[in-house]
Amino acid sequence: MVDHNGRIIVAWIDERHKTSDNRGAEIWMATSTDGGKTFSRDRKILSNVCECCRTALAVDSRNNLYISYRWVPPTGAMNRDIVVARSEDDGQTFKSTIVSHDGWDVNACPIAGATMTIDPSDRIHVVWFTQLQDSPRLLIASSTDHGLNFSKADVFDRDQKLAKHAHAVITASGILAAWDDVNDGSLIKWGLVDPVRHSLKLLGTQQKASYPIVAGSGHRLTVVGINGDGSTFSRYAIAALILTVENCSFSTVKHCHPNPKRPLTSASHLPASPEVSSTFHRRFPFSENRVA
Repeated sequence: MVDHNGRIIVAWIDERHKTSDNRGAEIWMATSTDGGKTFSRDRKILSNVCECCRTALAVDSRNNLYISYRWVPPTGAMNRDIVVARSEDDGQTFKSTIVSHDGWDVNACPIAGATMTIDPSDRIHVVWFTQLQDSPRLLIASSTDHGLNFSKADVFDRDQKLAKHAHAVITASGILAAWDDVNDGSLIKWGLVDPVRHSLKLLGTQQKASYPIVAGSGHRLTVVGINGDGSTFSRYAIAALILTVENCSFSTVKHCHPNPKRPLTSASHLPASPEVSSTFHRRFPFSENRVA
């Protein structure tokens, strides 16, 4: 991630100091102030971190640094709650806040970290996977005080069956999010989220795809995922699945069209969503090799 001063910030989950007595891992960080030519010496910034759930980095308008991760309590019940840690001193120190006390006690690896994004008003939005009363759920919560407190967790997609691996970004249209679900196999869903209205405007789906990443530029929204049925993914070569919607705003979702300046020589149209007039996808192989 690059902050407002051009500093490159890299953070990762690290187990170099883990012993049989440690239930969790650590997060380490390094930074570069010369465009990535050199990096500072890496150092530990957080402890008691789930070793399998991805982290997310973000900065607000004040250049405060935030990192989300799944917490592993050092003792007691293994409630793997989502935490957002904030730094107001360029990453020298961090203060952590539990986003939601879900009470999901699991002595296993969820392999599903949170996604975090910050809007132009410095509201922090976090989407994460948990299990409530034996039901898998994606939840969303927001903070209006720079991560000191978070709103009550709300169900992200009320039609979800097994929603995981969400990714969200702020766009001119609102919060664009994509996530995994199941419907006779793996499935990517994507849409615009309004945490104030507690609403989700579904823009589309793609069967037999998983692990989505989203991006937005103006009203252009892009979803990238892995093509192939997740249950038998190891039998397929890796391919990227790219879907782009143009000129789409939250209030005029019915007027989303592909970019006419980009010819779709090998594109096939997806089934139309009630909220989307048309969209498209193109596949780009990452590798011809099979995945072991």
